[in-house]
Amino acid sequence: MNIKTEYKELGEVSYELKVDIPFEDFKSHYEEAKKEVASQVQIPGFRKGKVPLDVVEKKFKASIHEETLQKLIPEAYQKALETNKLKTFGTPFAKEIGELKENEPIRIIFEVDKAPEIKIKSYDLNVEDHTFSFDLEPIYKDEEYRLLRSKAEFKDSDTGAEKGDYLRINIKDHSKLEGHEGHDHSIDNCPLELRDGANTPFDLNDELLGLKTGDKKSVKKTLSKNYREEHLAGQTMDLEIEVLSVKKIILPELSESLAKDFKFDSVQDMKETLKENVDSYVERFKKTQNYMSVIDAIKKDASFVIPPSLIESAVEHHLGHMLSQFGGDRKFFENFLKEQGRDIEHFKLELRPRAIEDIKNELILDKIMEEKKIEPEEDEIKKEIEKIAKQNKKDYKEFRKEFIQSGQYSNLRDNLTREKTVLNLFDLAKKRKGKEFSNQDIL
Repeated sequence: MNIKTEYKELGEVSYELKVDIPFEDFKSHYEEAKKEVASQVQIPGFRKGKVPLDVVEKKFKASIHEETLQKLIPEAYQKALETNKLKTFGTPFAKEIGELKENEPIRIIFEVDKAPEIKIKSYDLNVEDHTFSFDLEPIYKDEEYRLLRSKAEFKDSDTGAEKGDYLRINIKDHSKLEGHEGHDHSIDNCPLELRDGANTPFDLNDELLGLKTGDKKSVKKTLSKNYREEHLAGQTMDLEIEVLSVKKIILPELSESLAKDFKFDSVQDMKETLKENVDSYVERFKKTQNYMSVIDAIKKDASFVIPPSLIESAVEHHLGHMLSQFGGDRKFFENFLKEQGRDIEHFKLELRPRAIEDIKNELILDKIMEEKKIEPEEDEIKKEIEKIAKQNKKDYKEFRKEFIQSGQYSNLRDNLTREKTVLNLFDLAKKRKGKEFSNQDIL
């Protein structure tokens, strides 16, 4: 196909692409489409597949024209991209299709997003060097508690709530927060445990001590500046609490038989495995902070081209993930938002900043992997698979075989490549004082 094509940029994120398809090419495709229609249609007075082409054309001209375009447009578009050496993202929009005239080319005008792009200014980085002050003993105990709690009994309590109790409460939000008018943060039938380190709504712990089933209490709670929901950090909440139930949590006694019920060889094996899991998690947490120090330092001076369609796709991905937490029930989720004075479109707007940051992070990772070309050693991959096999209590050789067959080997290799590349940049970077992390940040 000998097309004529030209393009122009529409701002920073898209192109307008003009394509002239020669009449001869359209005509040959049109004749093929006509024959294909003729082989399929049934018209009274003719056998199937034996309808004369002029009769087919007279009766189905519009459909044949449409089918011709459906085959021609993708072919012409791809040819135009190759001719102009353009990198694009997503599905093109044919915003104008010219009128067909005898012996004249048919013009199609596309609008399409540019491919995402990043330009990294420099790898001479100055990164945050964080400090980590963890007391792991309470975390080891917390992991053991979580395991035992899965087999706990719950008994109604007629005394005031104490540390370690399990409560269900209603929380009515009467707050009037500047910039968040109409947002209702009320929660019905909310389960929680009065336990140090537990993430209770609005960090309610001491405020619930002593309350009994049926009690009501008004609370003004100023949330810390590090509160996990950023839009509420530092805000003073005006809450009304109603206690629906208070129960004692009766943990089972840890024994060799109970350890075996949990699929461990012994109590000692259980404690060692839980400790190893915590140590592995903490090590991963430290690496992640250093990892993000590099990403953030690069992001600060990098320039990006992010097409709107990619942002929309990322927003839909995040929305899908959130819906999955509501069992995929979109109507239920919409009602949940409605109770807070929000809707799906408002929620999507809230997701956009996070979606854009995720895209930028991915673009940075892809770019530095492309430019630095650092690969993990086979021994490093082997050690990682051995660790995963041990955590799953499986034989290494069998597990490795399953790992490869399931396609997880290539994913692991990619993840290790990213990690090694980024942490290499961290080691080479200049350092400045970063954050101080403690148990509160990982519980």
